[in-house]
Amino acid sequence: MSEDELRPVDASRKPGEPVIVEVWAGRLMSGTWMFRVPGVLVPRPEEPLTDSEGVICELDGPCGSWAGPSAADDHSVPAWGFARKAVAIESEARYVVGTLTGVSEDEIDIRLQFDLPDRMAEALQAAAARERQGRELLAESARIRRECAGEMYRDGLTHAEIGLVMGISPQRVQQLSPSKRALAEEQTRERTRLERVRVDAARRNWAASRKGVRSDDAELGRGAFDPSARDC
Repeated sequence: MSEDELRPVDASRKPGEPVIVEVWAGRLMSGTWMFRVPGVLVPRPEEPLTDSEGVICELDGPCGSWAGPSAADDHSVPAWGFARKAVAIESEARYVVGTLTGVSEDEIDIRLQFDLPDRMAEALQAAAARERQGRELLAESARIRRECAGEMYRDGLTHAEIGLVMGISPQRVQQLSPSKRALAEEQTRERTRLERVRVDAARRNWAASRKGVRSDDAELGRGAFDPSARDC
């Protein structure tokens, strides 16, 4: 999600409903981390706001907790903050948003994003895409192995034999192949399915034979009362 697509953080929500906050962070040349929330819907403060270290924040520039133009009513403003270490960004951001909106910090869900050079951001996105593809391929490979191991197990091969054929350990084969209980249940379901097929086929054959008998009876009936069919 790009920064332009983000909506302002609105404190007017149902009690207990979490507030999801997108926070963007970047590292300064000094080594300090600066973060920002693109927009927070806040009322005009009656008293000067302060950051976590007690420094008063100006209304016309970034500081430890808030920045934005002064206004006589509620308005959406960007929120800024600083953290000495990256691991402290989320807690500092919760403090900033909670101070501005009055929402409890426990109800604020920070979604942290980092400002990176385009080349690095594209490389990380490509790596994440390859990881997803790899997980999908591994899942497909495991499914195929389970099917092959299960089929060989149903054919009577032992775990050791299946492991030798597939090039894996017997313990791994035991994990892939169905248990005796599962195999018995599968066989029971298959017998039930075959029995239903047999019964359905018998019913269709019986219905077809009855239809043929009725057709023959009808033909005989018409022949019995047809004058042209009588012997001369």
